[in-house]
Amino acid sequence: MWMINSTRVSRLVLLLVLASAVSAQEWRFYGGDAGGTRSSPLRQIHHQNVGNLKRAWTYHIGEADRMGNGTDRHRVVPFESTPLVIDDTLYLSTPSNRAIALNAESGQDLH
Repeated sequence: MWMINSTRVSRLVLLLVLASAVSAQEWRFYGGDAGGTRSSPLRQIHHQNVGNLKRAWTYHIGEADRMGNGTDRHRVVPFESTPLVIDDTLYLSTPSNRAIALNAESGQDLH
């Protein structure tokens, strides 16, 4: 018969809780999770405080400059991307198929 050590069980439970909290902060799949739910389990931002959010950083990909005359709106490629966040790194692709890696916290380019 096996004896269960309550300290080991407590440590295992704590480890599992911490692991799920860390992975919940990442966006490892297109659409957020393997099922593509496009939803985050995080609850820090909600309908009552979303209006108080402030921009943390901005990153300019420079794609409009690559497409010729910036005043010709028909030549500017629209930008839509679903970034992935893995281990504090935000990955995204550009309309010209460049891959960019940024520090998710600061927006610093990691190339």
